[in-house]
Amino acid sequence: MVFTTKQQELLDNFDALAETLGSAKKAATVIGVKDSVISAIKSKKYPGNLDNQFAKLDEYFKTKEAAISTYKKTEYAPTSISEAIYETIRTCHII
Repeated sequence: MVFTTKQQELLDNFDALAETLGSAKKAATVIGVKDSVISAIKSKKYPGNLDNQFAKLDEYFKTKEAAISTYKKTEYAPTSISEAIYETIRTCHII
């Protein structure tokens, strides 16, 4: 069995995530697949439907990419509650 370029990219992304999280088991849990499934896929012994498993990996990484690309850091936005809390803190500092 030879992985397609996309499948190999997904496995490489999984490995990077596993390194970040500290283990393949943790990475598999975050993605929503069993670590034994990933292990079997990597060793080219997975008897199930590879497309389904790669679809899960693909969906996870696409969602992460979308989150990164749409995240926008916002500056502090004062609200009535936060302003009241700051005023209370200022009062406490004065006393």
